[in-house]
Amino acid sequence: MDVLRSAIAEYEDVLIGKRKAIASYYFSYGPNGNMKLALKIMRYSFDTYLHWNAEQLRDFLTLDVLEQLKLRSLLRHIQFPPELDRKKDLFFIAWQLYPKTVHFTEQDLVLRVYKNILNGKQLKYPKEFFTGRYGLLRARVCLRYLIEQYLHCASIPELYEYFASAQCQKTLRLHKLLVICRDLYDSPIEYLHRTLPRDQQDVFLYRFYDFQNRKAEQKTRVAAGSKTGGPI
Repeated sequence: MDVLRSAIAEYEDVLIGKRKAIASYYFSYGPNGNMKLALKIMRYSFDTYLHWNAEQLRDFLTLDVLEQLKLRSLLRHIQFPPELDRKKDLFFIAWQLYPKTVHFTEQDLVLRVYKNILNGKQLKYPKEFFTGRYGLLRARVCLRYLIEQYLHCASIPELYEYFASAQCQKTLRLHKLLVICRDLYDSPIEYLHRTLPRDQQDVFLYRFYDFQNRKAEQKTRVAAGSKTGGPI
C-alpha cells in the first residue's frame, strides 16, 4: 500500500474513533512533502464527506469544519505565507487545492495585508513580512499600490521629483511605509527607483536626485556641527 492510501486508511480510523491521530511517521518528508500529503488527505476528506466545490471551500471553510472532519491537526503541516493567519485565512487551503479555480496571486496576498494596515483592521505587518528577497518584493508591491491609488503624478520625471521632496516622507509616513523605506533603502528616491519596472526607471534622474539629497544632508550635518561646536 502506498503512503497516501495508507495515511488515508489511518485517517478513516481517526474519523470513527479507532485512532487519535494519523501516525507522525507519515510526515517525515520535509516541509514541502508533508504539506503535499496533508493537502491530499484534506482533498480526500472534502471530496468524500463535504461535497463542496472550490468556491464554497474558499468561502466557508472554518476551523470548526476542520475539527468536525478531524483535519485540524493537519494544519501544522500547511505552510501559510506570512501574509495570512492560519486560524482565519483558510481560503489558502482552497487556493492550494484548486489553483486554477480559486484565483489568487502573491500580489493579492500582499495587498490584502497592506489594505488592512491602511484601513486600521490590522495594527502591524506580520513578522518577517519585509525580510529577505520576498520582503523587498512585498515592499515594492505596497509602494506601487500607494502610487497608483494616492499620488497624481503625470509622468515618471514628476514621480522622481516628488520622491526627492520632503513631502514624500510625509506621504510615506501617512501610508505606513516610511519605516519600511528607512529599513530597506537609503532614501525614498531609491525606494521608488527599485520599485519601478526596468523600462520606466530613469537612471539619470535617480542619480541626480540622489546626489542632490546627499549634498543637502551633508550641509545639514555641517550646520548642526557648527552650532554645537562638535565634530563635523
